[in-house]
Formats: sequence, structure tokens, C-alpha cells
Amino acid sequence: MYFVRLLSTFASALCVVGQSPEVSALKLRKMDGSIQEFRPSESPAMVVIFVSAACPMSTEYSERIIQLAVDYSRHGVRILVTNSNQNESDTEVEKQRVEAHLSIPIYRDDGAVAKILGAIATPTAVVIDRGGVTRYFGMIDNSRNPARATKHLLRSALDSVVAGRAVEIPRTKVMGCSIKSAL
Repeated sequence: MYFVRLLSTFASALCVVGQSPEVSALKLRKMDGSIQEFRPSESPAMVVIFVSAACPMSTEYSERIIQLAVDYSRHGVRILVTNSNQNESDTEVEKQRVEAHLSIPIYRDDGAVAKILGAIATPTAVVIDRGGVTRYFGMIDNSRNPARATKHLLRSALDSVVAGRAVEIPRTKVMGCSIKSAL
């Protein structure tokens, strides 16, 4: 148990200092095997949320991710729920999506997108503005238990980006499970 906490703390520290270049496009695999390209320039903001079907902390955020998608779709924000774990099958990922009642797809990544954006743990949220600049990197909120969340960091970041303002807290630590990618 101590090793898992130590690894999680170390992963969080790396995420805080991770830097990512401007993003012109991201390519993710759909469950049918086809590749879809997403360009930040096509929406006011694009959010990549890295999740895991096997990580309890990640799965506890499913309802909040659904609500984020509903709340920000009216602003044209694109939310890309992404699984970069190579040790999780498409069947497991799709099962998670169905059981969590996610009405949006979960895309697959071989680790390239996670590497570009600096994500090494789930859940991690990355907000990219229309110009391809990463404006927020970190946790969705500050509690696994939604009733105890007092800082809605991803929402605050999205509100700022949509309104054309600077993000007050652009980076936070990330707690959760490590991403097991092929890269």
C-alpha cells in the first residue's frame, strides 16, 4: 500500500511539471477501429480526460464527466474521454462506458496522445484552447467523493477559457492510477 501511495505521489509531481507543445491535432482510435482526428481550432476548447476501466478513482468520476459534457456542450466545448491503458481491452473499456452510462464515446490511445500532453495518471484533465495551447492540466476536482468536492478546478478552467480569460490555476497535481501505455 505504501508503494502505491508513493508511486501516485511521484506520478502527480511529474504531471505538475509536465510541459506540452502547442497541439494542432490529436488522433484517437474509435471502438470500431477507425481513427478520428480532432483539431482544437474547431471549438472554443477541447478537453481530453484520461480514464481507466480498472482504476477505482477514475471510474468514480464517470457521473461528473457526463455532467461536464452536458453543461459545456452548449458552449461548443469538445470533451474527449480517452483510455491510454494498453493492459485494458476494448471490451473492458466499452463495458465501463455502458456501465457508467456515458453517452459520449471513450476513445483509445496507444500512448502517443498521453505522451504529447504529459498525462501519466488517471483521471487527468487537459484543456486545450482554440489556438492549440494547453490552458489547464490536472484534476477534475479535489475529491473522489463528489459531495466533498470544494474546488471544481476543471469547471473553473473551462469557464475561463470559454470567456476568453486567463485560467487562475493552470496546473494541479493529479492523483490516481498510472497509465500503462505502449510508449
